[in-house]
Amino acid sequence: MPTHGQLSRGQAWFLEPKYTFTPRFYAAMRIEKNDYPYIQPIDSTFWVAQNVAFHDVEAGVGWRFTPDLLLKASYRRDFWDVTDAMKAYFPDGYAWGLRLSYGFDVLSWFEPR
Repeated sequence: MPTHGQLSRGQAWFLEPKYTFTPRFYAAMRIEKNDYPYIQPIDSTFWVAQNVAFHDVEAGVGWRFTPDLLLKASYRRDFWDVTDAMKAYFPDGYAWGLRLSYGFDVLSWFEPR
């Protein structure tokens, strides 16, 4: 960061347990903490710099229809540990997710049979 001689350090970790109920159905959770330097230039001479930290929890379930086709649903919630002045920039939040994914190998299309 220009004209800023201070070191900024952070840490990140997560714990991600998963349980498979049947070969097709599983549940998973992710608990995470991230403490990192946030730097934002306001203009060419003024930059905002401070450490910010957040915790988040995500839980979801998945169903495997075939070895290649998977449906996953999840909910995520995050909590930001910032000063009151920064709460407008880093509000606590949440998200719902639904994902349908299909895996395939493009190179296999070109292999001789």
